[in-house]
Parts: sequence; structure tokens; C-alpha cells
Amino acid sequence: ERLVDPGAPLRRCGAVTLGEPAREGSSARAELVVAAGVTRWLSGGPALAPALGSCVELGAPADVEEIHAAAVARLIDALRGEGRPAFVDLVGPDGVGRRRVALAIAAQLARPCLVVDGAVAARLEAADFTALVEGLTLASRLDRAAICWRAPEALVAAERPDRLAQLARADFDVFFWTWSKMPPVGAWPAALRGRLRAELTPPTEERRVALWSATLPEADAAAIAAVAGAFRMTGGQIREAGAAARALAVGRGVTPTSALLLEVGRQHVAPRLGALASLVVRTSSWDDLVLPPARRQQLEELVRRHRHRATVLSAWGFGRRHADARGLAALFSGASGTGKTMAAAIVARELGRDLYRVDLSQIVSKYIGETEK
Repeated sequence: ERLVDPGAPLRRCGAVTLGEPAREGSSARAELVVAAGVTRWLSGGPALAPALGSCVELGAPADVEEIHAAAVARLIDALRGEGRPAFVDLVGPDGVGRRRVALAIAAQLARPCLVVDGAVAARLEAADFTALVEGLTLASRLDRAAICWRAPEALVAAERPDRLAQLARADFDVFFWTWSKMPPVGAWPAALRGRLRAELTPPTEERRVALWSATLPEADAAAIAAVAGAFRMTGGQIREAGAAARALAVGRGVTPTSALLLEVGRQHVAPRLGALASLVVRTSSWDDLVLPPARRQQLEELVRRHRHRATVLSAWGFGRRHADARGLAALFSGASGTGKTMAAAIVARELGRDLYRVDLSQIVSKYIGETEK
């Protein structure tokens, strides 16, 4: 009877349920109902219902970025220890490698890893979501599967506490949440918060050069250095942009040049600004700009500062002391028609960047106080 008590493993993971007991207060003579997932698994199939394949896939082990190796090793040690936690939070921007880290850890633990598309799962009907949670729980126990739930932000946005409660009650073993940004404490139940957490950071410029070189070995060093310095992409974004650059180069019958890589880079990191800003299209060059020599020299210094920042911040080590000094800001002052936008466009063009014009009247109220301004 203890094998089918409410707190017994078979009941907790949903492998069996009990029908009506033969006599009140007894489960010994109750009908024992075996879950459909168990029947499929005993027949050599998956515990998860095939109909749920639209939001779940079996992930293939993948290599992780070198900068994440320490986090992977730390999490593996913790998951192998006693009282291993069920939930692990992997946090970082899109493309940083959260899914790859989860798959690598699962492989090291000799576990298959089921990857759930959280955006699709959040839109499932109630019965289908229940079937998903039950199937994942069975897979966790029968196949020793780890679960990697992508885009859990969709569950927060859906505002369905009943679904969060279902996940909190489930009997998982190793479960990864892959967040782009952790939700506020009140929006996410404590029972679902990972007792382990890893913050995954984007690659440094030096590492981006290595990733671009591995992705596009046919490109020359100057082109690689230009695109790696211009765009702070994640490893996943670099792989996608590299594939797009190769296809574009083949279509044009050229080798991947600096101009081509910068063009592709801009397409992959173009901001979604909507009505907040407009793209400035200018073809001006230094020869079109009429400025005193000292002013022009200042603009050229801006360009050189950006181009050589990797040397100053990384090679010389200043980035460790000035972590917030990686961007470039400049104030252009002058009457209308003196060439402020042209100067900004020339600097942007020299750096292989797009230039966006922001209309402050569209985003700032003129009635706010001076302090707010």
C-alpha cells in the first residue's frame, strides 16, 4: 500500500493513479490506473505524448563558449551533489548560449534533455498544458530526462498562476529555466525559483574575433576585426550573421569584405525603434564637411577612439578598471544648418554604423519639471 500512497514516487510523478477504492479508507483494493505515458514507454516509445511535439524537442548536446566553462563545471558539481535542486536559472541575453549550457550540463550528467518552447506552451489549452507537465514529469523519472524551458517570460506575461502552480507541484529532477531577464520576485513563485543560478555574459571583443574567424575562415583578418569591434554580438548571433554573410557573399560572387560583414552586422542588430527614431541616410564624406582643422581633428579622434578601444580596454587592461567606459558619447553644438547631422553621419559611416535620429518631442513631455529634464 505504501507504494501507491499520495506521497509515493509512483503517485508524485503521475505514473499511476487510483480509481475508486473497494472500501472506504483503503487503497489496497482500489483500481490501479497506469498513465498512458508509462504504457508508451514500456512499449519502447517516448513517455511524452506525440501530439506535444509542436512545443517539445529532444536537444542534441552542443559545445559551449569558453567563457561559460566555469559556470558549467560549477553547476554540474552542484547537480551531482546531495539534495540536488530541481530548478536552475540560466540568465543572459538572447543568443548568449543558455540552451547550449543546459544541453552541455545534461550531457555531462548522462541525461537526455527535452527542450520546451515556452512561447508555444504558454498558448496551449488547459488540458494540453496539463498533459505537457505530466509527460515531462514522466520523462524526467522514466528516461532521467532534464528539462530546458525556453522563454519562460511567456508564462509570466500570460498571468496564469494555475499553470505556475502545476509546474511547482510537478516532480522534476533537473529543470533549466532560460531567462533573458529574471522576473520580479512577486511575479514568479518561490517554489519555481532555482536554487542554482548562472549569469551568462556575452563574449569579449577578443572572443568575438575568434568566433567570427571560426564561423567565416574565408574572411580576412581586417574584415573580422572590423565587424567584431563594431557589434557586441553574442555567440549565437555571430553564428547566424556569419551564415548570412557567407550566403550573401556567394550570391554576389565576392569574398566576405569588411563592408559586407558590416552590412550584415547592421541587419542583425538593427534596433526595433518604431516611431521613436528614424534612420538617417547620408552619403557625405570628409570632403563635404567644412570645419576648422581643430574641429575636424576632434571628429577624427572620435573615430580613432572607437577603433582602438579594444587595445586600450582589453590589451592594456583599462576595461577592468573602467567597466562603464566602453561606449562613445559626443555632443554636437551649433546653429541649424552648420552640419551637426552631417558630422554625425560621417562618423557613423566611418565606423560602419547606422545613424538614427531621435525626435525628443515625441518621447519627452515639455510640461515636465526642470529636474525631470
